[in-house]
Amino acid sequence: MGKLNGYENEIKEGKILSIQMNLLNRCPSHCKSCRKYTWPDDVLSFEDATNVLKYLKDQGCTSVFFSGGDPLYYPHFSKLIDFCNSINLSYSVITTLICKDKELLKKIAKTAYRIHVSMDAVDRELYKFIRGVDGFEIATQAIDYINSIRDENKIPIRFSSTIGVYNYNKVFEIYKFAKEHKCIVNYYYIQLWGDLQMTKENEQEFYEQMEAVALSEKEEKEVITNAIDSLNRRYRFDSLEDCKECFIPQISAIINCDGSIYPCCRLFAEFKPDYSDCLQYAYGNVVNKTYEELEVEFQKRFKHYPLICDECKECIKCDVRYNNTNKDIERIINGHRNPLFI
Repeated sequence: MGKLNGYENEIKEGKILSIQMNLLNRCPSHCKSCRKYTWPDDVLSFEDATNVLKYLKDQGCTSVFFSGGDPLYYPHFSKLIDFCNSINLSYSVITTLICKDKELLKKIAKTAYRIHVSMDAVDRELYKFIRGVDGFEIATQAIDYINSIRDENKIPIRFSSTIGVYNYNKVFEIYKFAKEHKCIVNYYYIQLWGDLQMTKENEQEFYEQMEAVALSEKEEKEVITNAIDSLNRRYRFDSLEDCKECFIPQISAIINCDGSIYPCCRLFAEFKPDYSDCLQYAYGNVVNKTYEELEVEFQKRFKHYPLICDECKECIKCDVRYNNTNKDIERIINGHRNPLFI
């Protein structure tokens, strides 16, 4: 895995290299595939956020992924960006981009490593239906504004498109819209609940559209989506062996807006509105902690992880990218491979 290149010593020492920080639950959208808007209105304080970022940076962390809710609605987000820049910590952001604050958008455009935009439909009415807010035009204007000032050597804006029964037949439209607006796309076909689930017929049309996207990318010699990777996974003939132990918590973490620390996004899912289900997987908390206390909190992960995956029903069907990364970490820890010489 290229992302692990050069970090062999840090991995062997159990250093956290990257984190996701959910700054708040508040979001302008009420998406059909999300329940964050029903969660408590928790907000991680600026002091706790900067304290833990400085601690992790000093420990070898290289990047933070700001999420929520929508981090653009975090009251101190501009200052938080300044702080990351001041300590040379790369940051990414996942957002709705339903934002008219051009100064904030400009700062993000100039300094963010990656910008992920939740985009599940590319026409106003369907966007409003799926996401519960009439924000398509505002988001589109923000995308175009960022593109107009973002440096050419920066990674393009990436759409994160969750695919379900309402938009399975819009895959090609999303691709064309992304291409027109100089963006890239990751389609997420996940097992959604209730009336969001696709039928077998829906799923067949979804993959036909993915094939059309992949063919278009081949003809135009420009790959801007994960369509080919998704198709390769669907049609692979060799078996994909699940990991028996998980080492992902040794290099990453999720910090929620209530301060609780989780090993990965798979174990911080959208359970009950009061966090009671996912709290069982939290191994620490960062609120009101000194440097010494943060060290204790993050060391707790070694007491709980790696998990024996057969005992953990939430992550037994981990995404293939985490599965492969996990195997790569295991090889490094056991001294079987130096990532400098792939």
